[in-house]
Amino acid sequence: MSKRTEHVAKGKTANIVSKDRLAISVGELDGVEVGDTVVVLNSVEIKDPDSYAVLGVYHETRLRLRVDSVAEKFSIASVVDQNPTTGGFSALSAALDSTRVRRMKVIVRSESAESESAVWVEPGEPVVVTRSIEVED
Repeated sequence: MSKRTEHVAKGKTANIVSKDRLAISVGELDGVEVGDTVVVLNSVEIKDPDSYAVLGVYHETRLRLRVDSVAEKFSIASVVDQNPTTGGFSALSAALDSTRVRRMKVIVRSESAESESAVWVEPGEPVVVTRSIEVED
């Protein structure tokens, strides 16, 4: 048996629920299930430097979350880590930015606590929901 990743839904960050949990704008009606993976994307529009024509959009993962609960039209997901390829994160904390009430700063610390990084998340940012499924070889 091996695993493959299946695309479930595209949505947006909807609200800040608590210090390390976000609501997203897709839910049961969109096929989202508890345990699905959510990635918050940074989307950069790539333009031709001469004509300024849009060449495409580059998407980069900024934050990874796991779905904890699912309602009909939204889901709640908890922060797993900032960069899914590096791993090793154990402590997460978040603080609301007092100048922008709906913006959340997620601080991700390494296990050794020698380094930390922050990710700002605002409602309306694009997310993709995926699911790992086992398939027979």
